[in-house]
Amino acid sequence: MIIGLTGPTGSGKSEISRYLKKKGFLIIDSDEIVRRLYVDCDECIDAIGKSFENVVENNGVNKRKLAKIVWNDKHSLLKLCEIVNPYILNKIKTEINAKNCDNIILDAPTLFESGAYRFCDYSLAILSKKQIRLRRILNRDNIKRHDAMVRIDSQPKDDFYIEHADEIVFNNNRLVNCISSVECILHKWL
Repeated sequence: MIIGLTGPTGSGKSEISRYLKKKGFLIIDSDEIVRRLYVDCDECIDAIGKSFENVVENNGVNKRKLAKIVWNDKHSLLKLCEIVNPYILNKIKTEINAKNCDNIILDAPTLFESGAYRFCDYSLAILSKKQIRLRRILNRDNIKRHDAMVRIDSQPKDDFYIEHADEIVFNNNRLVNCISSVECILHKWL
């Protein structure tokens, strides 16, 4: 069983992913795949370098420079997705095929946009109120409020996830409540 875990930045996906890993689920983290692509995949790095000036340094992608470009321009973000998504999907497929595990969580912020949902039996979106997400991002990433809001505003709204995901869990209060809701859903699916 492969379950796609998605939601916007600051919603609590990573917390849920860490919890499920402790419960024995194999986690495939698409953000980690991207981090590896930015340093290990020459073909991907070259393609990004051709489309975005001055973001390739020391044979790797400078994530901060690239983020400043793509979070402030939707066309640039779409262009980056066009470049990176095929590499991400290929790596996800390779990891799924290489793993001998009954239950896999595919932690993917762009599960639907990238097409990674096609690997999944079910999809679960974690959502939170905008102000809660903002506070979490500011605490987690040590960035300016404006930059955090740009990230939030560049991602799909809650309606997108509600429309596409099989199940939704709201993570607006205590994490333990969110975990309890996730466990109920997984019990139904597994």
